[in-house]
Amino acid sequence: MNQDYKKAYQAVQLEMAEIEEQRQLLERRYARLKQTSLSLETLMEDENASGTDAAIATLPVVGLTDACRHALKVSKSPRTAGEVRDWLEGSGYDLSEQENALASIHTILKRLVTSGEAESGTGKDGKASYKWKSNWRTYLTEQSKPNRPYNPVAMEDENGRPKKVGK
Repeated sequence: MNQDYKKAYQAVQLEMAEIEEQRQLLERRYARLKQTSLSLETLMEDENASGTDAAIATLPVVGLTDACRHALKVSKSPRTAGEVRDWLEGSGYDLSEQENALASIHTILKRLVTSGEAESGTGKDGKASYKWKSNWRTYLTEQSKPNRPYNPVAMEDENGRPKKVGK
């Protein structure tokens, strides 16, 4: 009976890994399509300089954090903060409002690492590089670790098991 559970568990783990790989490919494809869409909208906006196209006029402005997320998502390889900045500028993102765009991008990328959305490494040139981390299981595991900073009422015993209530 135990072997049946083990086989079922292994089959589930394998299927989950396959689905995760497909999800990553779809996420990358979606990010590229979104970028193409934004580029085409910019071209349409240039053609309709009079501003009569209501759909374009009501587009939300994307914040720098989301733009940095997008820059990492569409890349197959890690990017440095400078490469993220260059990609954003090349994509038409307006960084003119930023007093020091590169410093802001560095800070955002570090926050994405801290939150578990990205991972950092070191490139061949010794500079910090960042890669989108789309493995949701790792992120959830990090978020559910015991001994989190705020845990006013511990619901686990010293062995990490749920506390028994009422006895």
